[in-house]
Amino acid sequence: KWVYSLSNQSRLIGHIEVGNDLVDKPSAVTSSFEEGGPSFSTSGTAPSRTFIKTGLAYKQTSTNGMEVTARFDIESRQQFMGNSLSLNWRRPF
Repeated sequence: KWVYSLSNQSRLIGHIEVGNDLVDKPSAVTSSFEEGGPSFSTSGTAPSRTFIKTGLAYKQTSTNGMEVTARFDIESRQQFMGNSLSLNWRRPF
């Protein structure tokens, strides 16, 4: 994790994580029709256990303690890539 101060109230934050998922199991969903009939299962993918997460965030803090953070994160595994964009607003009371 690294933090770069752009000013007294704004920061750029980056992070990189490498990990191993100890509970990694292939997913499966079993479905059936409400009116009856046979049930069926759909198998999901079995992503690799090792993953890499990286992200970049911008954090702005006001003089009264309010914080606004915009963040973009990416998680990558073999046969899988996910990303997220979030905006977080914190206001002390």
